[in-house]
Amino acid sequence: MPDGMIAMDDEDELEARSERRGNWFLRFWGRSGRPKVVESRKDRVWRLLESGIIASKSGDLPSAQKYFKEACDLDPRNKIALEMAAFAANRANDWDSSYEYWTRLGDLNEGRSGPQRHRLNALVKSRRWDEARTLAERLIEEDPKDVKLRTAMVELSIAQGDIPASQQAAEAAHEADGSTDVAERLMELYLSAKLPVDAERWTRAVEGVRGETLSTILSRARIAYITKDFEAAQEQLDRLEDEDELPEKVRKKASALYGRIAVNQGQFDEATKHFNATLELDPENAEAISYLVGRKLVLRRFDEAQALLVSKGWHQDPVQAPIWDARRRVARDDVKGGIRILTQAVENAPDRVPLVVALIELKIDTGDLQGAREVAERYRNQFGKVFDVEEMLFRIALAQDWSPEGKEQQAREVLALNPRNTSLLNALGTLMVKEEKRADAAEHYVASVETAPNSAMLWRNGAYHLRMIDQMERAADFARASEQYFSRSNAEDAAELAAIYRNAGMLPEAVECAETGLIVKPSSRRVNEIAAELSLDQGQYDVAAERLGVVADHPERKLKITVRAAKVQTAFRTLERRRSSVIPLPSNALCPEALFDLALEISEPDYSPERKAVVNVTGSLAGGGAERQVTYSMQGFMARPEIAPHNRLIVDSLDPSKARDFYLKEVQGLGCPVICLEDTRQSGKVRNFIAEHPELREKIQLINAMPPEISRYALPLFVELTLLKPRVVHLWQDMTNMSGGLACMLAGVPRVIIATRNTRPLNQRRLRRYMIHVYHTLRKYEGTVCINNSGIGARDYEEWLGWEEGAINVLYNGYDFSLIQKKASQSRADEIRADLGIPKDALVVGGAMRFATIKRPDMWVKVLTDAISKHDNIYGVLCGDGPMRDTLLKEVEEAGLSKRIILAGRQSPIEPWMKMYDMFFLSSITEGLPNVLVESQAIGTPIATMPAGGAPEAFVQDESGILLPEGAPPEELSRRICELLTNKERLDAFAAAAPEVVTSRFGQEAMIERTLSFYF
Repeated sequence: MPDGMIAMDDEDELEARSERRGNWFLRFWGRSGRPKVVESRKDRVWRLLESGIIASKSGDLPSAQKYFKEACDLDPRNKIALEMAAFAANRANDWDSSYEYWTRLGDLNEGRSGPQRHRLNALVKSRRWDEARTLAERLIEEDPKDVKLRTAMVELSIAQGDIPASQQAAEAAHEADGSTDVAERLMELYLSAKLPVDAERWTRAVEGVRGETLSTILSRARIAYITKDFEAAQEQLDRLEDEDELPEKVRKKASALYGRIAVNQGQFDEATKHFNATLELDPENAEAISYLVGRKLVLRRFDEAQALLVSKGWHQDPVQAPIWDARRRVARDDVKGGIRILTQAVENAPDRVPLVVALIELKIDTGDLQGAREVAERYRNQFGKVFDVEEMLFRIALAQDWSPEGKEQQAREVLALNPRNTSLLNALGTLMVKEEKRADAAEHYVASVETAPNSAMLWRNGAYHLRMIDQMERAADFARASEQYFSRSNAEDAAELAAIYRNAGMLPEAVECAETGLIVKPSSRRVNEIAAELSLDQGQYDVAAERLGVVADHPERKLKITVRAAKVQTAFRTLERRRSSVIPLPSNALCPEALFDLALEISEPDYSPERKAVVNVTGSLAGGGAERQVTYSMQGFMARPEIAPHNRLIVDSLDPSKARDFYLKEVQGLGCPVICLEDTRQSGKVRNFIAEHPELREKIQLINAMPPEISRYALPLFVELTLLKPRVVHLWQDMTNMSGGLACMLAGVPRVIIATRNTRPLNQRRLRRYMIHVYHTLRKYEGTVCINNSGIGARDYEEWLGWEEGAINVLYNGYDFSLIQKKASQSRADEIRADLGIPKDALVVGGAMRFATIKRPDMWVKVLTDAISKHDNIYGVLCGDGPMRDTLLKEVEEAGLSKRIILAGRQSPIEPWMKMYDMFFLSSITEGLPNVLVESQAIGTPIATMPAGGAPEAFVQDESGILLPEGAPPEELSRRICELLTNKERLDAFAAAAPEVVTSRFGQEAMIERTLSFYF
């Protein structure tokens, strides 16, 4: 039987009280024991009450409610009838009826606080938050000393997700009555709400007066369970078991907690034993009954499951009976029958939320997502938004692959009903990251820890995403702030702090926390796991092995840790070969550095004449600059008869949901074969290859010993390269260079082209500890050539790597200018201008970029805002998408400039838009050699650019564009842009010169010729 927010009276006591009040039994039967012939209205009321009590005791709640309702209708002022009807409504979770009955009782008993508290309980249960808070505040004002009302206010605030308000209310309740009873009540409230830090605070308050008690030991066990420290929870429970006389209430809770721990550890037989013991102590324990019945269904012991349900009266319960009947039918593979049972139950009682939720969940579990959605939306339209139903809709949104906006909106709908649900808060952040709105996700996590400060998961993710957008100082401050909620003196907390600091990029602090945790509790699984991860981060595989050994046999060990342990052992076995070679393995060797060195040692180029394939390898075909150059290269190669038959393109991922297939159709239209490594991974091709080539076991073992971010890419690529036997492999960008370089060495590729990115990898998403060592190793492989698409980019990499000048060759990007100019239709450009509502005589400053911090779209908007404030005929049009776009859209709208600064989203083809611009403005912090500057000039659009990376190499200063000063304020940048833009004669001269400037320097044919000079 579900508990209400405020304890209910025992039914037997209620019956006895009603007999004392009305002596209705004698009135009905008469003193002679014979029933009266004529039944008065009052006698009928008492007879209905007797029938209701009998039905209630037998578990037939619908009949009980019916009898009690009839009694209340016959005698609306009968307090006993109203009280029985109210309790029956509570038991049936019929909170609207409960509220009505308790309200009527309160009106009849103005001096009694009980009905008002029950009325408050009904409002809370039905999530009528505003009404509940108003009532609670009024009742407390009327009786400030009523501690039960004050604790009810605490629970109301918790239910609303307003933890700070609950904490204030808790302190006020304790101040009003400082007894340990109040502290114990608050301790229990926070335990039930799974808020371990607050539960710990009130546990200490109880101990401060009484010392350690059985209830505080149980509390600490429950706190440990909430924080998933099952070992500590078990230790505390074992202390209780040592007590000779354990109160029944404590024993019941301890037994159930033992069962929960066993379930979480996958020890189902042990869980069954504990829940059976719980049922002996507490025959009506709903948790134990649910687990045992569910377990029997899993084991297909259907008769036993039914017998248990009948013995507990659940077979007659209007909610439990159809739910378990449906589950039993599904367990017997009668899915349609199960759905039919629940559908009928919902039709009979559409106001019973548990039935609706059970039907939705069953449809989801059986794959009928559309049917589940229809039920959920029908219920929402009829009764409004209820948390459990909205949560089911969110599950459906994820499974049905709703649009990103739809998923995010549904997540917000659920959070509005339960703002402190940490799983949902994290799910919303994850959605933002998948939509490439990482900056928004970081801000979301920062806000989320204010709502749920005790969630280490939210702190970890907040620190990580702040670091990934290169806000290192904020990430550090954010990580330090978490120490308010997690104590280093607790091993599990120390582990969480280590993980938070690790995600913030603060390895010294992370290591310090992990070491502290190991001192506090050397055997802790969680501490050893994070300590192992930190050792792996630093390449200290020998130290990691020691930590992983502690958790090797732990039942709660994470799968990721199992994989890490396997990789460490594989690395050790692989490196045994090197120990026996002429080059000794240093005792302090780091991995994967030592593994790359070994790969170099065991690899040699294969110059056999059968090697003819030319293979380019890239991460994706998304709409970026590097991917565009890959596409242009494929155009040039497929136009060469001597290369086209041997030309191949290998791509890691072509996931359309992440727009990684932007150039795919264009490449396929050239007739170029495209191999996707995601398909190779999933097709079983790798597994078959390993089975068919035992001679390559050592090399495959070496790849598998690498960190997952390398082995995931390198293994399928090694398979494809071994089968293709290419003469040349051209790798694009840093992480592809790492993984691809390894695969190329082991596959014996005689010529490996390593194309570095625009500038050295300082961005946190790109940088890896081992990169410099790996680049040095790859350069030692015979036949390796390093290139960069700009002189400034090449010199930047050389400085970073400590290489001599000229070690990296410059290969300017190449373009098919005829195709670009063909796409740049003037008529289409005029249509775009008209569609946007831009006057023909207006001046348009344009741009095209990914809306990310490194591109500075916010500065672009500020510059245009200033220009527009000074010139009535200037407009701004910015194409592209990315994590900052929504924020900038809002800013532009709030400034009233939506018609003057147009954020047009991703556009393809982009050329007509560039043709529509009078000037192209590039605001990036860093670039390689920006493709958009070259393409813009090819169309005849002058440029204004920041001195980002190779941007100055992309044009001729004061001939086809202007170079803007880095560090200048937006007003100064705006002034310089407007000077050129409003000087028509000079602007026209720039436009005329621009195509000739780029054609002479960046022609596609010249680029292909130079590329082939590196290939052969």
